[in-house]
Amino acid sequence: MHFNTKLEKNMSIVLTGRIDEKYTRQCLLSIQRSFFNPKVIISGWESDEKIISQLAKEFGVQECILTPDPGSPLRNPKASKPHNVNRIIISSQNGIRGIKTKYVLRCRADLNFKHSNFIELLEKFASKTLNTKKILASNITTVDARNGYKMLYHVNDWIHFGETKAVIDFFNIPLMPDYFCDWYNRHPKPEDSHDAGNLSRFMVEDWLTFNYISKKEKIKHEFYWDFNKTELAKWEKLLPKYFVVLPNNILGISNLKIGKIRTFHMWPYLSLTRYLRLANFDVSTTDILIDYFIRIFRKTLFLIWKLKEAIIILLRSVVKNLYKKRDG
Repeated sequence: MHFNTKLEKNMSIVLTGRIDEKYTRQCLLSIQRSFFNPKVIISGWESDEKIISQLAKEFGVQECILTPDPGSPLRNPKASKPHNVNRIIISSQNGIRGIKTKYVLRCRADLNFKHSNFIELLEKFASKTLNTKKILASNITTVDARNGYKMLYHVNDWIHFGETKAVIDFFNIPLMPDYFCDWYNRHPKPEDSHDAGNLSRFMVEDWLTFNYISKKEKIKHEFYWDFNKTELAKWEKLLPKYFVVLPNNILGISNLKIGKIRTFHMWPYLSLTRYLRLANFDVSTTDILIDYFIRIFRKTLFLIWKLKEAIIILLRSVVKNLYKKRDG
């Protein structure tokens, strides 16, 4: 493993949120392999104090910050999905506010790292605009609203890397009110195909992103599916101004908890080619065409997979009803 010790001395790593004995241990092992003597901080919950203390001692974690868990109301009761946005904001704010290094890497505590080239990547891909205080993020769940879901200001929340002042500014936003989590129990819902059963006015990604951007730009974003062509054009200019969005294979990360993500699930997300075009890098016509056909191919596979899942659910229901009739 090659270490850039000069650069990494200017960098801290903050693991936030839920600390899991299995996945956080693997995360810390990957940090140990990929970084040279990194400064690591764990910002987690008082309820996880025992495992945090154990991991801190095992891996020489420099600081542990424990906070009462703010909890997470359900945003999708049908699928038992909690809304973790306030957990992310609180644990991140507490973890990064005292950082003294020039750069900070704030991330989930269940990621696997394969290299430490974050400063080099940020500098390389931030070179085309005047703003060098950009935040490096993954393209997983960073929606390409022109070609994917009609969702604006929706940038991945797994990882935020950049100059410490910029990352602190990113998380210096209000908490989301709990009553936003079941918003669509009281208001008409704009759609229910994406994350069927979701009741929340905002998703984690767009709450974080639009609150950050709205401190600097005049934008309109009233709910997660709030979309129009004027706002789309505005967002496509703002995204590369404030973010560098790269695929996980370039970032050198993977999610230990989620595991391998099927490539066809990536069809609605911002590809490297699309980001480079938005950021005014030179992209060949060949690369644009290849990117287009890859997206179409992935979307076709995704629709086939969705159909297969629907058929399986239907067959299970039919079999279940047959058994009920037989036993009745």
